Amino acid sequence: MKTKKEMISRGIMIATLCLTVSFNTIAQVTCSRERVGEIKLIASTAEYLSIQDSIQSLAYDLYLISESYPNYKYVHHTNDLGMITAVSVVGIADVEVANKAATNLIILEVLGEKVRTVDAAFLPQSRPAPGMLTKQEAAAHKPSPPRMKNKQDVIVSSF
Repeated sequence: MKTKKEMISRGIMIATLCLTVSFNTIAQVTCSRERVGEIKLIASTAEYLSIQDSIQSLAYDLYLISESYPNYKYVHHTNDLGMITAVSVVGIADVEVANKAATNLIILEVLGEKVRTVDAAFLPQSRPAPGMLTKQEAAAHKPSPPRMKNKQDVIVSSF
């Protein structure tokens, strides 16, 4: 038997739009996964890199929001399988900004799932940093012999 709290949580998760409830001057905004929609599987390296850029952009937007509203908090709502289905945000007085934060958080979750399940064939080839050797160059590399340090004569004095 489900408790009243679970039933309320379930109702929030099923909502197809971000619902806004205002408490005093601080809004609580919940954004469901259905609002964001499904994102197709990653089918190329270009799509993977595009999603990676999107994640960075969303994370930066959330950083800016946290700078403006340092006391904001969010809560994940999960289904019976433990999958995040909605995110609620509190502590942001501006409803538009609260909607943006909630939407960004749920989009991050969806994109993160796609990145975690991407086919390894679509991952970009790693490139060495400037001045570093590739794997092939490193395998063929023959280091130069070590330089001999100039030995200085050590004078031992006896008393």
